[in-house]
Amino acid sequence: MARNKFTLEYMVPFVTTMFPDVKTRRGIQNRCYQISALTALQNEQGIKAIFDEKKDIFKWGILEQLGRIEQEEIIIQLAHAICRHIKGNPDKNTTQLLKWVKLMRIIIQSEINSN
Repeated sequence: MARNKFTLEYMVPFVTTMFPDVKTRRGIQNRCYQISALTALQNEQGIKAIFDEKKDIFKWGILEQLGRIEQEEIIIQLAHAICRHIKGNPDKNTTQLLKWVKLMRIIIQSEINSN
């Protein structure tokens, strides 16, 4: 499967200023995706398992995968599903969860691209 075109180019100057320690193109793109997901989720309730600013909880890998989805409503729905899964399986391996999120994102994007 081909990689989707990076569509957050407008965020690159902001990200390079905010995160000067991130030097690679891929690292900058990943930060853009994370910020995109945080923006979509900033007013959502019930997603503290992946994003809780007060407790300094940021599941960066999950946020990166969510940010690759262009449809905000799908980001929100998937974030809620992830949080339900985390609450039901608090001892579950984070790496396995990240793989599941990535797989779900790929399936969703494939469905959207085929329509």
